[in-house]
Amino acid sequence: MKGLLVSALVLAGYVISVAIAARLIHVERKMTLYMWLFAIWIPVYFIVYLATPPHVWILPEPWSRVPWKLDLAYGFVVFALNVNNSMDVFFGLNEGFSTCLLLEIHRGGPRGLTTDELTAIFRSPAGTDKIYAWRLPRLEASGYLVIDPATGTCRLTGKGLWLARMAWAGKRILNLGPGG
Repeated sequence: MKGLLVSALVLAGYVISVAIAARLIHVERKMTLYMWLFAIWIPVYFIVYLATPPHVWILPEPWSRVPWKLDLAYGFVVFALNVNNSMDVFFGLNEGFSTCLLLEIHRGGPRGLTTDELTAIFRSPAGTDKIYAWRLPRLEASGYLVIDPATGTCRLTGKGLWLARMAWAGKRILNLGPGG
């Protein structure tokens, strides 16, 4: 039980440090910041765990009888999974396209926005659609696809094909419909 309590305490520190660092440090990819901070907080978890007594000043004695190595490992796994969950929440809120649409409609006030107004928001100064103009080059830069400059045709790389097949299999297993 001590591992779980230490895990929650260190997770709170991690989340606060991410919030502060994200405001103070500009990085192009937020995932880099999250992973660096996670790496910093890993030893903090172990130090706090080893520096506190088995009962953590509040636990009943019977709850402290778990083998300490098992409790240490359990707490660390819970910490790591919760760090992953916090990243999922961030990326879902911050980079999800549906969330971006909802925020833009909210900014439109009680009147809302027409589909033409929404589409205009996601156009670049060159007139291209930011949805495709941003995502496709990003997928190409990440090595998931190649774009033929002459025709604009997109083809999957080995990496992209592997991911597409994994997504297809996952959707089949979960019995999900078509779409992204």
